[in-house]
Amino acid sequence: MGKASKTSTAAKRPAPTPSNTDGVKQQLLDWFEANKITFNSSCMRIEHNDADFSVFSQGKPLKPDTVIATIPKIACLSARNSAIADLIEQEGLTGTLALTIAVLFERAHASKSPWSSYLASLPPHAPTPLFWETEQDLALLAPTDVPVTEYKESLISDFETIVQPFIERNATLFSKEAGEKVDWRQEFFAATSLVTSRAFLVDAFHGDALVPLADLFNHLSGGEHVHMEGDGDVCVFCGAVEDGCDCMWSDDEEDDGHEEDEEMDEEVAPTVEEVKSFSVKHLKTMLLERGGDASGCVDKQDLVDKVMESFSKKAGGAGDDDGWEDDEKEESSWLLDLEEPIPDLIDEKAGKGKSKSSAASKKQAKKPAQKQDDDDDEPEQEDSLDITVYRPVKPNSQIFNIYGDHTNAKLLNLYGFSEISNPNNTVLVSPTKLTEILGSGISSSIMNERLAFWNQFGRKIITSAVSGEDDDEDDEHDDHVHGEGCNHDHDDHDSVTTTDGNEMDKHSFFFDNDGEASPHLLAFLHIMLMEPKALLAFCKCKRSCTAWLQTD
Repeated sequence: MGKASKTSTAAKRPAPTPSNTDGVKQQLLDWFEANKITFNSSCMRIEHNDADFSVFSQGKPLKPDTVIATIPKIACLSARNSAIADLIEQEGLTGTLALTIAVLFERAHASKSPWSSYLASLPPHAPTPLFWETEQDLALLAPTDVPVTEYKESLISDFETIVQPFIERNATLFSKEAGEKVDWRQEFFAATSLVTSRAFLVDAFHGDALVPLADLFNHLSGGEHVHMEGDGDVCVFCGAVEDGCDCMWSDDEEDDGHEEDEEMDEEVAPTVEEVKSFSVKHLKTMLLERGGDASGCVDKQDLVDKVMESFSKKAGGAGDDDGWEDDEKEESSWLLDLEEPIPDLIDEKAGKGKSKSSAASKKQAKKPAQKQDDDDDEPEQEDSLDITVYRPVKPNSQIFNIYGDHTNAKLLNLYGFSEISNPNNTVLVSPTKLTEILGSGISSSIMNERLAFWNQFGRKIITSAVSGEDDDEDDEHDDHVHGEGCNHDHDDHDSVTTTDGNEMDKHSFFFDNDGEASPHLLAFLHIMLMEPKALLAFCKCKRSCTAWLQTD
């Protein structure tokens, strides 16, 4: 793991090479067998060269929906499975930081850890810029969007405020052999790099975890062959599958907060990222259960779109209108008379998940298709994760997974490599430089008014349009929005429109890999350059602005 396709490029870092690569591989395979981690040797083979693992198909093609490997969840290194799980829970640690501390502890006692052979197969750290030291190496990052400085500062803050005090409070547990000095900050950096470059989201109980064997598959953006699938519907308290969980569904615990009521019965629509994590079979099942039709869907993205559409239709209802009052519709009639073209702010591509959360930076365990009724008589199996073929694989070719739809900047910063042909790549546009350029042709008073308008209202509308979620904040301003032509005092414009605004926009102003401007950048430019008449109308009616900004 930690590499991309052969067309990828990354600044080369010296990788630690085991003295006996064959021995490391065999030791890992023996550990797999001991921990019931299995793979179909007639379908795939594991190769190990220069401390890098990769997975290849055997001499026959692999078809979609073929399960080629299975990993019991108990074999995953998660905060819940760690020897200090209770201590981590008592400290209230969660998420990536909880897993990092668990990995830090298991590595400190690697010879005694249940994951000793697995940990021995890992490099000391991922080859990310976090460990680059020479000025010549760091200079390579100058013209890029890799936030290595900010990232390192964030890790130092986490270490000094959370991790170091935790280690000091539990010094006996983290102590090594007498006389051995440990640079815990560097160890924390190393453990963090392994977690960010290898962790999968397993389920609601385990959260993020290192998943042995699954992390041997290298990455390929937009061309992955396999997905990891598992049952995500588990009890968050004990990890058991919901149907067999006593602590959640016991009949004699009617008042424990799990009882069904009308509010619990209300359907909660999943997010786009959650739906994208489901397998193709599960998406088809969901669509059929919701009265949809999977025919005409040529790929997984079509299924995702149809499933999301089925939720939005049910939530909106067939008889819902746009919620405008008659006078508001009349007030927006000026839109029809505008001579300037209405921008295509939210195009089809942007609506298909261009906006990503930090949680999507993880590779997610995808939920399998629901079992049919005739499977009910089968014996209960151990809760596990399956590596399932998603796209056909040619004989004797490398099998790739995908770590997320990441830009090269994120791949390099968190995983230690980049790709020459990355369809998710972007070029960021600095909000500070952009406003400086625009300011050369716009007076400062008009600039401040329009920046205030963008910060107060424009950004929210575009963000909600891209995410598909309604923004109900500031409803009291529906009929009036501050901006050009407004007579109210705005003494706080400078503070609102400089540091805070630029910080919020620095990751949403960009050009994508096809050279298209992002919805936020396009909307911002139209607001800054639009005719005064249009902006004045926006100030009078919030919904007029909403309609214009969201127009296809």
